[in-house]
Amino acid sequence: MAKRTIKVFIGAVREDEKYVRELDKHLVLLERRGLIQSLYVGKGVMGGIGFNERKEVLKQVEIVVLFVSIDAVRSEVFKHEIDWVLERERLGKVRIVPVLLRSCEWEGLGLEKSRMFPRDGNTVLNRRDSDEAWVEIVGVVKGLAETLQDAVVYADEPKKEEDVKRWWPWAVGALVLVVGLALGGKGWGWFETEGGVQADSLALTDDSMGSISEATVTEKEERNPIEEPQIPSIEEDSMGETKKELEEARVKRTIEGMVQFEGGNFTMGCVEGDSFCQDDEKTRIVKIGSFYMGKYEVTLDEYAAYCKDKKPSKDCRKGKRPVNYVSFYDAIAYCNWLSQKQGLEACYTIKGKTVSCDLEANGYRLPTEAEWEFAARGGNTGHVYAGTSDKNIVYKYGNFCDSLCTHPMKERGYKDGFAKAAPVGSYLGNRKGLFDMSGNVAEWCWDEKGEKRAIRGGHWNGSISSLRISNRQYLPAGEGYIYVGFRFIQKGGEL
Repeated sequence: MAKRTIKVFIGAVREDEKYVRELDKHLVLLERRGLIQSLYVGKGVMGGIGFNERKEVLKQVEIVVLFVSIDAVRSEVFKHEIDWVLERERLGKVRIVPVLLRSCEWEGLGLEKSRMFPRDGNTVLNRRDSDEAWVEIVGVVKGLAETLQDAVVYADEPKKEEDVKRWWPWAVGALVLVVGLALGGKGWGWFETEGGVQADSLALTDDSMGSISEATVTEKEERNPIEEPQIPSIEEDSMGETKKELEEARVKRTIEGMVQFEGGNFTMGCVEGDSFCQDDEKTRIVKIGSFYMGKYEVTLDEYAAYCKDKKPSKDCRKGKRPVNYVSFYDAIAYCNWLSQKQGLEACYTIKGKTVSCDLEANGYRLPTEAEWEFAARGGNTGHVYAGTSDKNIVYKYGNFCDSLCTHPMKERGYKDGFAKAAPVGSYLGNRKGLFDMSGNVAEWCWDEKGEKRAIRGGHWNGSISSLRISNRQYLPAGEGYIYVGFRFIQKGGEL
C-alpha cells in the first residue's frame, strides 16, 4: 500500500523569495521519492488558482517551514501570522520548522520554545557553506514527513449543507482580509500570485470583520484597528478548524507550549513489533479524559523562577536543558506554585509525604502513566518509541547513551550529538509535536507503588530499549536523580 505524500509549505516575505527557491531545490529528491510535495506562492497548485481552491490546498499542509529574517520581523503582519500558525500547531494540525536566514532579534515572536534551525545557532546566510544549512533543514523535513506518513489519518466528518451556508461568508471575509494584509503589510504572501492578488471582486464590509483572537492579544494591549491588522476570530476561521476546537484551545490553554489531546479509550502497553516487552507492559484498554500537555520538559530556567521565589538566597541553576535532581515532591510543589501564580486551582494537597490530587482542578499536575503513554504515542499510534518504531533512527528523536556517552554500556553504533542532557527540543518530536518523550531525562508520573513513583521515557544515560514508550520504572519519591525531570499537564474540557 503506497504511503501518502506530505505537503510542505515554505512561508517567507517577498524579500526572501530567492531563498525559498533555493530550499526548494534541495527538497527535490524528497519530492521525487513521493515523500513530500513542496508548496510556496507561485509554485504549482499555489499559483493561478482562486481563493477557494487555494484554501483547500492549505488545509492539507502538515509541515510549515518559516523563514525568519529582519524583513520578516519588520513586517506589520508577521507576528499575527506567527500566532495563527502556532495556533494550528497547538491543535496538532501542523508542524513548524523555523529557519533563521539572517541575524535579527526574533525573541517575542512566540517562537522562543521552538527549535530554531540551523541547530548550531548560526544563520543560514552566515554559514561559510549555506548548502550545509539547507541539507540540515532538508533532514529535519524528511524526518517529520516520515513520522507523519506513519501516522493514522482520520477523515473529517462531512459538513452538513446548513453548516456550509452558515460559515462560507465568514471564510471568504477572512481570506480577503489576509490578502489585504499581505499587500499592505509585507506578510508572507501565502495567497499572492506573481502578478498580484486575485480579489475576485469581493469587498470587505464591517460585518465580515471579527475581533482580534484572545489567544494572541491580552486585555492590557491597546490596538489601533486602522494601523494594526486583525487575524480571524473563532467565527471567521478560514482553514477548516471547527469552532469547538478553537474555542477549547482558546479558553482552556493558559500558557504557551501546550498540546491538546482528546480523551477516550486507547490500548496501553507493549505494542506489536516491540521485541523488549516486559511482564508489566501487557496490553489493556484504558479510558482517559481530555488534557493539555507541555511540549517540552520543564527547563532549568523555568524551575529557577520557582527556586528564586521559594528560596531567594539559593543559587538556582539556569539553562535550556531540562531540570534534574528534582524529587517527585519537588515536581508537584512546582505544579502547585505555577498554578497559583497563574490564578488557577492547585491540584495537590500535600501533608508531608501524604499527597492527594484533585483531577478536576484546572491547575497543573503530573500526568498519570496512561496519560503520559497516550501523549507519547501521539494519540494512540503503534510506535515503539516517541515518533518512530525504527531503532536505526531513534537517535533523531531522543537522547540516549550513544557513542558520546561515558557509560560502559553505551550504544556504540549511534551518535545523537550530546554526551549528557540536551537543551529541550533538540530532537524531532512525535506526531503531536511533543519533544523528548523518548530520552533526555526520564519524567515523573503520578502513579505509585508503595513509597515509589513511576518514571517514564528513558534518559540520556540509558539504552535504546529504555526509550520504549511502554517501558516502566519506579523510584523512591523523595529522592532526586541526575537523569530524572518532569513535564506537566492540565485538564482539558470535553470535546
